Amino acid sequence: MILRVLVLLVLIILVPSCKRENLSVKELLTSKGWKISSFKWNDQDQIIDECEKDNCTYYSLIGTISISAGAIKCSEDEPDVINDSTMTWALSPDEKTLYRFYGTDLTLQYIININSGKLELTSVDGYNSQVKSYVPC
Repeated sequence: MILRVLVLLVLIILVPSCKRENLSVKELLTSKGWKISSFKWNDQDQIIDECEKDNCTYYSLIGTISISAGAIKCSEDEPDVINDSTMTWALSPDEKTLYRFYGTDLTLQYIININSGKLELTSVDGYNSQVKSYVPC
């Protein structure tokens, strides 16, 4: 009897703490900034410059993109924040494709995985593929 009560108490305490993420892709994408953690080109690991590792990309709810340069700058004249009004984004209706616009240039990135701790995007350029992984800033 005591064992049953203990098991029941453990279940009452643990089960509510196993909260499942029920956020949409848009909510996850816009809830925080993202910094690159790995980059593969045609399945080969690529070196990421230190000055790029600490940059945070922010996707706003209104569809704009801003990039906050970290403490390590890639050039002397690099601004602290890149907030160009021509950098915008949108999701496909099924939330599996991220459209990134910079002026009239469009980059399609396919969302492999997104949760509160990781974002993985892939894209294909001709015969070349790339996978970029991001973690929260």
